[in-house]
Amino acid sequence: MTILQQFILGLAIVSPIMILSFFFCWMKENFGYVDAVWSYSVGGLALFYFCLNSDILSVKHWIALCLTLIWSLRLGTHLLKRASREEEDGRYQEMRAAWSHDLKRRVFAFFQFQAIAASVMSVAPLIIMTHGFQFGLATDWIAIAIAILALIG
Repeated sequence: MTILQQFILGLAIVSPIMILSFFFCWMKENFGYVDAVWSYSVGGLALFYFCLNSDILSVKHWIALCLTLIWSLRLGTHLLKRASREEEDGRYQEMRAAWSHDLKRRVFAFFQFQAIAASVMSVAPLIIMTHGFQFGLATDWIAIAIAILALIG
């Protein structure tokens, strides 16, 4: 399967997840949950690409998967806790006010845009998972350092 086919398949998986998230958020009257779903989707796509390419796995693939999953789970869990404990984020309250005349359709489209954004954010792990490059280049260590800095904030 080509890298483009894998990307399209990943998007085809995340899009219905965002549809379900839309209905959940609509019932909860809190669109903030989409942020957590978006973050978890990036990690889920990295795992999906990892599994699709299991015939060429190397240390680099495992490192990319672990770093992406740690980032995704850390951010997603933070956002999920925030959405469940606090009132709806101000950004979404502003969207409700600005889009009140056509809220359902526009928010649905926004959630689908989140599916596209999650898919685009998963391109880096996708590229790594579809190539059998050897680990140990200077760029590998730089990438790991940047990922660790991002994780520790």
